[in-house]
Amino acid sequence: MNSVPRLPVVLVFLFLSFVSGCVSGQKTGNSNNRSANTNSNSDSSNAKDNIEDLEAIIRLPFHPEEALYREEPAAGPEKPRKLTVVLKFSAEEANKIVETSAKGNAGQPFEIETESWFSPELVAMSQESGNETIKGTTYPATEFTQAPYNDGKVSRIEGTNFFIVELNAR
Repeated sequence: MNSVPRLPVVLVFLFLSFVSGCVSGQKTGNSNNRSANTNSNSDSSNAKDNIEDLEAIIRLPFHPEEALYREEPAAGPEKPRKLTVVLKFSAEEANKIVETSAKGNAGQPFEIETESWFSPELVAMSQESGNETIKGTTYPATEFTQAPYNDGKVSRIEGTNFFIVELNAR
């Protein structure tokens, strides 16, 4: 004879199913109200926004107003570990970064498709462009490099104080 009552077991199972379904459907992070000093992950991007943690990973010439970044693991020897950072500085600091980065280099035109974890302002700019891209000028990222991220580029987005820094760990 089975001594376990079936109704309580079924009720517990249904309750746990309901609770786990509610929790897994929640979104973590709000791209419209993001604090620059706390971690937040968007659904699938694993983007972070903790400036202090970022300062431990790369050099920052100035403390940014906003920072979002994502690390991608190495995908074999041909594709090294990559760090992509979206930074916003004050107008004065942004101009100083370009001035320093452009020494001996006029910069190259830059165009990139935005990703869902980018700053909402950049995503909106890309939607206005009609082709989901944003444009700017790219320079060597020597001001931002720090081991293990020793190679990369920094791009100022046209008409803004936003920069996209792309660094590789080789």
